[in-house]
Formats: sequence, C-alpha cells, structure tokens
Amino acid sequence: MTDVARYTLPDGREFAVPDPYYLASCDACGWVGSSEECGTDYWGDCGDVFCPKCYSDGADCGQVAETAVMEPRND
Repeated sequence: MTDVARYTLPDGREFAVPDPYYLASCDACGWVGSSEECGTDYWGDCGDVFCPKCYSDGADCGQVAETAVMEPRND
C-alpha cells in the first residue's frame, strides 16, 4: 500500500501526492501537482525539475506549492 500525502492550498484546492513524491508547482504557467508528473534532466547531479505543462524548469521550488499545508496522516 502506497502512502499518500494530502496538501491543501490557501485557495482551498486539495492534492493527493503518493510517496516518495512531493507537491510541485510552476511559477511560469501556474501548474500544480505531484512531482511524479515532472520531467528531469538528471545526469548524475541535482538536475532541474521541469513543469509537465509548459516545460519550464524550477517546478520543484514553485511559490504556490510552498504555500500548501500538509494534512496530518491518519495512521
């Protein structure tokens, strides 16, 4: 069974993100979702994380995702 983290944004939108992923967002186009959907350019270093909608880099540190509140898990 996969653990799922639940996040709520200040505007009320909710997201469920499976482990080991995290909530990501794109400042360029406004996309928000699981980092599982993002592309990367990993070549043995800490590569960039790309938005799956507009392909801008930096989706791993978007401002919208940083405002989300992680809901406590009911284990």
